[in-house]
Amino acid sequence: MFEAHSYRGFYAWVSEWQISVFGSYAPFLSFLFLLAIGVLPVLLILTLIRKRRRRQPDVVGAANLRLERAIKIRNAARGVFAVAFGLLLVALLFVTFALPNDEGEPVTLTVSENSSVPLREGAARLVGGEVGTMFTFGQSWWIGEHRKFFAVYQVPGLNREGASFFVDLGPVDVKQLPGLRQRTTWSGLLVKGGLPGTTRPMLRSAGIKVSDPYYTLYPDRRTLQASYFVQLGQMALLALLLALVSIFYNRHIARIQREFNTAARPTV
Repeated sequence: MFEAHSYRGFYAWVSEWQISVFGSYAPFLSFLFLLAIGVLPVLLILTLIRKRRRRQPDVVGAANLRLERAIKIRNAARGVFAVAFGLLLVALLFVTFALPNDEGEPVTLTVSENSSVPLREGAARLVGGEVGTMFTFGQSWWIGEHRKFFAVYQVPGLNREGASFFVDLGPVDVKQLPGLRQRTTWSGLLVKGGLPGTTRPMLRSAGIKVSDPYYTLYPDRRTLQASYFVQLGQMALLALLLALVSIFYNRHIARIQREFNTAARPTV
């Protein structure tokens, strides 16, 4: 979850590879890659067990080896599921309670000058600039011709050290984009950072610098939460897959015990 949220480590590496090869990336596949790294030692252990099984002609011994292998896979699936489910709950609590809110009077921030108003997360109004480069985040869900768009908000020629402000345009029809360039005032929830991880390397490849720190203005708190819920939903699918693996091997263990009527069960 940390790598996915901060866009670092193996998660970022796999995502960048998908973008370079396919032009986009699927977070679910990145999670599966991290899972595969964790499962690899288990597969090596199972390979060793399989070799030992081939040397064992005894039927009861072979049954015990099958049973031990099934129990190890089930316990591994249970362990990874417990970790994934725990992280999912922590992330859900974070998204529900720890994200900034847009309550209170919005603070007006003038982008065209070095404003003395301190930047803080919360309700804000951006004035003095205009919508520049627009880009879409392909991992968000869309319906029909509507897409999830972000845009750079700046004064042309002023932000030489990099773009400091971005605006979430929301799901809009692509035909409405030219009209949004005429809008100079934007209100909503200002958060530090806030861009989806893959948008930053995309902007760098397009020659657009992103300052550190930078801020993103979302229409409201619910819209900000939605971007997290998409990722949480994919984590939930991964946890569900692990739960199904555990259930399958529970039944597989019971079937082995019925077939061979194992008297002495290995320690679980």
